[in-house]
Amino acid sequence: MKYSYYSDKGNHKKRNEDAFELHIATSANRMRGMIAVCDGVSTSDDGLYASRFVISKLHELFERWKDQSLNWRYEVNKIHEELYEQGKCSHKRFGTTLSLFCFEDDSYHILQVGDSRIYLYQDILRQLSVDQTLAQQKYNNQTISLEQLYESDERHILTQCIGITKRLSIVEDSGTWDKQDGVLVCSDGISNRLSISMLNEHMRLFLNEGSDEARQLGEEALALGEQDNLTAILYSRGDSV
Repeated sequence: MKYSYYSDKGNHKKRNEDAFELHIATSANRMRGMIAVCDGVSTSDDGLYASRFVISKLHELFERWKDQSLNWRYEVNKIHEELYEQGKCSHKRFGTTLSLFCFEDDSYHILQVGDSRIYLYQDILRQLSVDQTLAQQKYNNQTISLEQLYESDERHILTQCIGITKRLSIVEDSGTWDKQDGVLVCSDGISNRLSISMLNEHMRLFLNEGSDEARQLGEEALALGEQDNLTAILYSRGDSV
């Protein structure tokens, strides 16, 4: 296997409210993995606490998942409810996105809340996750065009995040991937500035050359003027170069 990760507060934020987890467990006959990125919501009272809280809970879940089956949707809802109740009791609003990629050997399952993203490279890169934003909602309802979606400032207005509202809507998907395929999980600090073709090239280089493409993604996004926190994790089960 090979991986590359990068997380930075960027040039304009006082602190990094992103949090991430890359956890792999192997045995004689099975490989399980979890890749997660949380982007703390800046308009909440403490996005940093929210993102780190969710990641810490996911870490605990992975330790359980090594030895038993888990209903990931149920578990993520439990994390959301706990964070929501903490905010309610303290009269604060704790919010974060979550992009979660779990796999067992050739099968994967994703859970998505917010606008961080999950991409899968299988000869070409494609986005697995679906943004939960106002602009995406309007596009799904066919009230704006694809071009308007890409240009809309409402791409940054979340319709869902963990911890803020009582009810949570989670986007899920499942599929299969080969050992030589690659996955990219990132916060919107990466996807805001870098097109799918640019991301595709970085993933190709990562898979073929084993280079530190996560850092390259972050530095390129910063060079293009990104002002948000930035986090990227690239991973493949294939052999290192």
